Amino acid sequence: MTIEALESISFENLPKTFKTLYPGANSFTFTFVGNVDLETLKPLVEKYIGSIPTSKHVLKFTDDKLRTAKGKVVNDFRTPMLQPKVSEFLLFSSDADYTLRNKQTMLLLNMALNNRYLKSIREEKGGTYGIQVSYTLSYRPEKQALLQIQFDTNEEMADELVPIVFDEIE
Repeated sequence: MTIEALESISFENLPKTFKTLYPGANSFTFTFVGNVDLETLKPLVEKYIGSIPTSKHVLKFTDDKLRTAKGKVVNDFRTPMLQPKVSEFLLFSSDADYTLRNKQTMLLLNMALNNRYLKSIREEKGGTYGIQVSYTLSYRPEKQALLQIQFDTNEEMADELVPIVFDEIE
């Protein structure tokens, strides 16, 4: 995003932008989950989703060819700060099918690591106020699982805490 692009945004252009991004209901896939009676759901879908306009222009997925880097990538940059800190962001990627089982596995891994890091990095080491673990499971443009771990700490503790992240995963 450039300064010029930000400056070109105006409240008056928002409806046009919205219509460009969301041309009609025929560009979307609606998924309903839960204990729903089909005979109850069907008239509601017909009334509410059926009333959303459609468009001749249907959105299609466009592969931007951007991919997660393979191997170990380290981006180390520094800037003067009044209160120096280190922000650690670790990203793990793997080929993975987009399945319910894999989603549940990633969710359980996410919850387990959040609990482990809360104990080991925050409570035992006092190394950060909070550590965030999140995941993404995608099927486009590639079938892939991502696990992201992020936390802020002081310069003195950064080298000590990162190995703990890896130890807890193992």
